[in-house]
Amino acid sequence: MSKRLKLSKVIIYSVLGLLALITIYPFYTTIITSMTTQAAYMRNPLMLWPLDFNLDAYEYVFHNSNILTAFRNSLIVSVGGTFYSMILTVSAAYALSKTHVRGTRLMMYLVVITMFFSGGLIPTYLNIKNLGLYNSLWSLVLPGGISTFYMIIMKNAFMDIPKELEESAYIDGANDLVILFRVMLPLVKPTLACIVLFYAVDKWNEWYAAMLYIQDKLRQPLMYVLRTMVTKITGNPQAGLDAQMMEKAQTVYPVGIQKATILFTIVPIMLLYPFLQRYFLKGIMVGAVKG
Repeated sequence: MSKRLKLSKVIIYSVLGLLALITIYPFYTTIITSMTTQAAYMRNPLMLWPLDFNLDAYEYVFHNSNILTAFRNSLIVSVGGTFYSMILTVSAAYALSKTHVRGTRLMMYLVVITMFFSGGLIPTYLNIKNLGLYNSLWSLVLPGGISTFYMIIMKNAFMDIPKELEESAYIDGANDLVILFRVMLPLVKPTLACIVLFYAVDKWNEWYAAMLYIQDKLRQPLMYVLRTMVTKITGNPQAGLDAQMMEKAQTVYPVGIQKATILFTIVPIMLLYPFLQRYFLKGIMVGAVKG
């Protein structure tokens, strides 16, 4: 029996190790490809370490005149948008978790419908334009202020908390706001942290709405600017560069720039994730168990 157990462990660990290698390898190749030359990449696309090491691709990305402005815009949208979305999500989830209140079930049905049907692209565009949000960072924050799916997860987390805790707080004279911020939210920290991470990633990766609603280059977010760089790099590699980098642009190859831009965009999220990792799995499970 012990031999079978050992054999099963060897098989399980081997399969998990292979899956981990498959997962890590694309990220690893992205790093080393961004740090080599085009000639070395053409000779050996499956290299295991950087050949002809250089950082020309990163110089190209960081010397683009729009990068820092776009980074600032994405930071504003991510931080401000996440804060705004969390206020709406927590407020709606807490209200809809009050199943004893008349009309809550009807409101929940109306909210769920929005997961399957939307107003449409053209009406949304006209609405944003009529509200004066066109060419504004607000167009990336206000329309997507709340996610129905994240709100349902938060609502389920609130419903998992024993009602006796709320009743005790009411007896002690606490109102709904005090109960929400001092009783309920501390008890759903894992779910709260998980949804904060989800919203932050969504806001950080936003480019489609920027393509529709923002034409001013000074207000475009980072993802849209980098996407434009990658799609136009073969046609005009000198777009957005200062005079000192014009010569450098002649030697940088598109694949290296693509890999460098990928790393540039994922690093902020990678720095945020370790602080929320311990809440991640627990938050999903707590909010998804009860319907």
